[in-house]
Amino acid sequence: MGLGGGFEQRKCEELDYHSVKREFEKWLKRRVSKSHAEKLLHYLNKYFTEPVKSPKEIVKVINEIKTGRRHFCMGIRNLLKFYEENELISYELIEKYGKVVKIPQTEVDTFIPTDEQVINAYKKARDERYKLLFKVLAVSGLHLCEGVWLFNNFEPKRLIINGNVAKYPLNLAR
Repeated sequence: MGLGGGFEQRKCEELDYHSVKREFEKWLKRRVSKSHAEKLLHYLNKYFTEPVKSPKEIVKVINEIKTGRRHFCMGIRNLLKFYEENELISYELIEKYGKVVKIPQTEVDTFIPTDEQVINAYKKARDERYKLLFKVLAVSGLHLCEGVWLFNNFEPKRLIINGNVAKYPLNLAR
């Protein structure tokens, strides 16, 4: 599969993000959401400053990262897929890098506000739209970003009402 745009397809022994950056960005934006792509690209741009000649070197880079390690690792994994799809390095080398680039697990958010905190937060809302959003979130289990999406994209014809129960299919990935 050719990359086009004058990009020279050649097998190499190193990962050089900056030599494929433009084509990789286009490739990535066709595969993930815009916001996710921007996060991955931000951390690749921030931490992938030099070509990496071995899996040991990428481990060193990863271990020095203070913030954004998860997104950087996801970016590297996608870069490896890009390299594989375009046959830029050998499958064996992709395997070696893939074994050392693990995506860190996220922390579980265990915070549960008390009833008093919830009531106080609701009372502080002055705008009726926020109070309505608050009620929707409280009874639906939606995440805040999903509730905001619902308010910004609400179409009455999609609302399904069955007696005293109503539902609205969001069709969003969590």
